[in-house]
Amino acid sequence: MVFILFNKFGLGKNKKIRYVSPSLLFIYVVKALDYHLSITNQVTATYSGVTYFFYHFTGLLFYYFIALYTKSEINIKKWGPVVIGYTLYQFSF
Repeated sequence: MVFILFNKFGLGKNKKIRYVSPSLLFIYVVKALDYHLSITNQVTATYSGVTYFFYHFTGLLFYYFIALYTKSEINIKKWGPVVIGYTLYQFSF
């Protein structure tokens, strides 16, 4: 993750894309660690809930990464209520 943050040649000078990429990597690493710990019965249910919360935002971060990489326009007024509504729906059940 440190390499992605401080390497200026791979993703250019756009700092946002250099922060989104390690965030995605962090979510996948934490999810893999949680999966390993849950298989070996070394984790509590609270920790698994936190990783589920992080894993929920993977699609949103991946969309943001692609939008930054392709230099597309992001309409937050359109997607903001959808993301908030979906998050509330996911955590209500």
